[in-house]
Amino acid sequence: LTSHCVIVRMSEGDDFIAATQRPDGTWRKARRVKPGYVPPEEVKAYESAARKFVARRENVGVVGMSSTSKKDSEKSKNAMKNERRKAKKLLEKVLAEREAEEGKKMLSTSSSSTSSTKPTKKKTGKKKVVEEVAEDPQKIAKKLGKKLKQIVALQEKLDSGELKEADLNEDQLVKLKQRKSLEEELAQLTLS
Repeated sequence: LTSHCVIVRMSEGDDFIAATQRPDGTWRKARRVKPGYVPPEEVKAYESAARKFVARRENVGVVGMSSTSKKDSEKSKNAMKNERRKAKKLLEKVLAEREAEEGKKMLSTSSSSTSSTKPTKKKTGKKKVVEEVAEDPQKIAKKLGKKLKQIVALQEKLDSGELKEADLNEDQLVKLKQRKSLEEELAQLTLS
């Protein structure tokens, strides 16, 4: 075939490569080809995976540099997971502070009520809402007992030398400080 083959389409649906003249003056016969035939000169050259990788890498630019076109909505799963974890941790911290304030108020007023309220989380869409819900005194006593068990276990680890006070995080230090107030609150619940 020459570099300039011409495909002729006939009305009957048959395709032909037109007859061409060779450099020495002789003629090539016209050849019939299947529909959809692409001449070898027009077929795209094979590109290996390594060559494609190099071409893509050149388009990326500096490795490790974040692109400015990436939007907040296009964050990776891990980034979104970390954001949710941080928001949850912040919410728990706020709730713990409120619980501590309520505990102090309960001790100062020393009112023996049959039920108390505790903030609970309720999800509505993407926003989290804190709602006051009345709880059963037995549930509260069970929760206080569980917290006291954790505090006692932590104190035992400190006493045995397994842990040092420098190794404790903020939450553990707060737990240790709340021990007396929790014991008093549990005593009030069991008396009433």
